[in-house]
Amino acid sequence: MKLGDIISVSTNANLMNKIIGTDYKQWMKCIYPLPNDIDIHMICLNSQDNGFGWVNKQESKNKIIEKYIGDPKDKLPSHNRMDFAKKRLIFDKRRFYVFKGLFEMSKDNCTPNYREWNLISDSYEF
Repeated sequence: MKLGDIISVSTNANLMNKIIGTDYKQWMKCIYPLPNDIDIHMICLNSQDNGFGWVNKQESKNKIIEKYIGDPKDKLPSHNRMDFAKKRLIFDKRRFYVFKGLFEMSKDNCTPNYREWNLISDSYEF
């Protein structure tokens, strides 16, 4: 898969079925863990609240920003984890999915409420 590849499916489950061969009817989460310290991250990069207090935007081809703007009491405990070893295969979720690349979390510019993800590869072999 290469940067900018479009996957013409409309749900997270269909995306995973197509790229990794699962047989899900539905997948309601935005993250799917792979066994190699890589997560598939299916998000809208539209700079709007995603309904769980997070705003995701692509600042440049090489950087994606996640910012928590919601009420701190509503934040899920899992949203406070910052695992610098994990990498993310990021897909921009529209009416279809666009592959944005393989990213790693910046060790310098992250807090539990603000995260920068830097592009480390513009392709990935499933």
